[in-house]
Formats: sequence, structure tokens, C-alpha cells
Amino acid sequence: MSNEDNNKSSSSGWFVFVIFILVSYPLSVGPYVWLSENGYVSGSLETAVEKFFFPLQFLYENSTAVELFFYWYLKLFGF
Repeated sequence: MSNEDNNKSSSSGWFVFVIFILVSYPLSVGPYVWLSENGYVSGSLETAVEKFFFPLQFLYENSTAVELFFYWYLKLFGF
């Protein structure tokens, strides 16, 4: 395998990783809300997770499209 082939596979690996993170970060809100509402998350962990999700909360409060998405998405979890 040539050096050019290694660079291409490395680049595509990073691309897949970045896409995975960008998709999984907002989708992880649903399971977190379910766990929190059912008493599995409390105290300092809840505070840390709320800080982790602050960017999504900001978008939710300032974007109608994001608000509508999360309204639909959280309905899938019973909220």
C-alpha cells in the first residue's frame, strides 16, 4: 500500500469519525432524558451532563428548527 493510499484511508476514517460524533451527540439527548426522568441520573452527574449538553440547549432555545426536531425526537422516548 502506497503512502498516498494510507493518507486516503486515514482521511476517510477521520471523516467517518467526525460524522459519527456529529450525529451521536444530539441523538444521545433522548437516552439521557429517559434515564434522568426515570431516576437513574442525579446529583453531580446530572450537573456535569447538563453542562455537556449546554450547546444543544442553547440551540434548542434559539432555533425553531432545532426545537421542532427535539420535540419530535423526545416524543419517541415518551416525553
